[in-house]
Amino acid sequence: MKILYVSCHSVLEYDELRMFDDMGIEIFSLGTYLNPNEDWHAKTRPKIKLTNWKHEHYESYLKYVDYTKSPDCRLNISKEFADKFDVIYFMGWTDPLTVNWENIKHKPLIWRTIGQSAKYTETLMQPYIKNGNIKVVRYSPFERKIENYSGEDVLIRFSKRKNEWDGWRGEIKSPVTVAQTFKIREKATCYSFFVDTSKILSCKLYGLGNENTEGYIENSKDLETLYDIYRKHAVYYSFGTKPASYTLNFVEAWMTGIPLIAIGPKNGNFIDAEKIYEVPFLIENGKTGFISDNPEEFASIAKQLIGDDKLSKSISDNGRIAAIKLFEESNNIPLWKEFFKLI
Repeated sequence: MKILYVSCHSVLEYDELRMFDDMGIEIFSLGTYLNPNEDWHAKTRPKIKLTNWKHEHYESYLKYVDYTKSPDCRLNISKEFADKFDVIYFMGWTDPLTVNWENIKHKPLIWRTIGQSAKYTETLMQPYIKNGNIKVVRYSPFERKIENYSGEDVLIRFSKRKNEWDGWRGEIKSPVTVAQTFKIREKATCYSFFVDTSKILSCKLYGLGNENTEGYIENSKDLETLYDIYRKHAVYYSFGTKPASYTLNFVEAWMTGIPLIAIGPKNGNFIDAEKIYEVPFLIENGKTGFISDNPEEFASIAKQLIGDDKLSKSISDNGRIAAIKLFEESNNIPLWKEFFKLI
């Protein structure tokens, strides 16, 4: 199978390209990993070796792909280019699917949700799903709560590799969180909650676009740095990104085994929207992690974890087991294999 992969998120792209390649799929990405052998891609993830990626095919595709021109090459997929692939896979962002519709509607298409759907998105997609050969892969069952929900063919969660996200030690006795443009995107990121709880117990902040932000340490410049952030700190604060049901950094931290405290439904959902934040229903409070909508309680739980090695180890072990059950790649690959049989 040859897939044209239309990406909008480099971290998820890194995870899925490797997984699909291991499944024997030849995949070409219109995204960060246009050429996985080059160094120009996002530095937060390394180069990847794709066994089924063929350089001769890449060279033949280049005439259809030009990132220097407007519109974005993802918004300018010709019928001739589309016909070089068996399937076209759209990650989250709907514009490439709708803008290119006349050139791609004859092809098998996949729309993979990533936690950014809302009533508008679901309403927009309904006629395309009805009139085209589109299969829908959902990332959370809580998306079914969205008004005008446009259906699904399969539910497959994000995937991480347990042998990569592991090894929590917790020698740095302070809480930490990882987020991009935390203050800039305050309405979606609970930045004010972070500030309030940090007044009681300082929390370190890592991630892109956070310069001159409360608690900022540095950007996690590469994957090894990110592994160390999760492994070395005693507690992880998970603030989510509305409207997502869960985020990749939640999955990464939880699977690594760092004891995790996550915001609850009050702060994890937009006030006037469907309640699709799933994390409070994934964590067993007090056993696999903690849930709280109170900044003071966040700090109090963190202090308790920092001062109690036995409790921390119990939360770490149980949380990691729960995360592996839900998000381990090897558990999700059979679901993908069965799904691709439908194409």
